Order: sequence, then structure tokens, then C-alpha cells
Amino acid sequence: MKRIIVITAVLLIALGSATAVAAADNVAFEAELHHFSAPAGTCVDGVCDFESHGYGFTNLMGPVTVSVEFTWDFTTSPCSTLDPIEFTLVGATGSITTVGSGVICPSLSPSEFPQFFSAVGEITGGTGEFSGISGSPTSLGTVGPNGPVVHMSGTVSY
Repeated sequence: MKRIIVITAVLLIALGSATAVAAADNVAFEAELHHFSAPAGTCVDGVCDFESHGYGFTNLMGPVTVSVEFTWDFTTSPCSTLDPIEFTLVGATGSITTVGSGVICPSLSPSEFPQFFSAVGEITGGTGEFSGISGSPTSLGTVGPNGPVVHMSGTVSY
């Protein structure tokens, strides 16, 4: 009889733990990122390692500061590649980091603006309220004379 009680207790604990892990919420994630600084970095043979900083707002974090580090390959055509591209969004209650790859494609207008940006990524980390966050956001946007405006969206779990 003691053995059955012990086995039952172990099963309840195990199922309880599994339920807690599976209870992570899947929620929509939306962000608009803008006002980026001019990219700073170095270039060798048309491949540049840059960083830039900006601001934004997300539905989960509210106002954020943004850091982005990326390798921009200008030797690819017709679109230049961004691989890797790493965004770190920092809000009042934590941070989220995504890493992915993308492209910037030229405009068909004579002014060559706006250019069009798209990327896919994986969330690789989070801190504070967003510790353990996961997901695969996509990023779309334009790059105009005043810099990029990036719209990030997807479903995240945390």
C-alpha cells in the first residue's frame, strides 16, 4: 500500500511539473522599431559589420531601446543580404534578443528610395519578465532617407 501511495505521489508531482511547463502562454508579439542611428562599423571587400541603435514600442514590453548588430553583404544581387542580424530590445521589465537573416532590396523608383527590408529570426534569449521566451518573429520594413522603420511580428511563448 505504501508503494502505491509513493508511486501515485511521484506521478502527481511529475504531471504537475509537466503541466507547469506546458502552461506557457502563446501570445502575439508586435513591435515597431525606428529612429536608428547611422550604422557604424567596418567594411572589407563589400561586406560590412555594423551596429546601430534606435527606439521602438512593443505590445508586450511597451517602449524599448533597440540595439542591432548585423553583417551587410553588398556583393549580393539584386538584394543585399543581412546575415546574421541580431536585435536586442530592452524594456522596463526585461529584454528580448532575436537572431536571424534577411535582405534589403532596392526600390524601383528613380530616387532608389525606399528600399525594402525583410528578415526571419529566432528569439535566442530574454531577461527579467521575458526569461525563457521563445518564438520566431518576422521583420518587414522600409529603409528611407531618414533610416529604417522595422515592423516585427510573430507568436511568442513565455
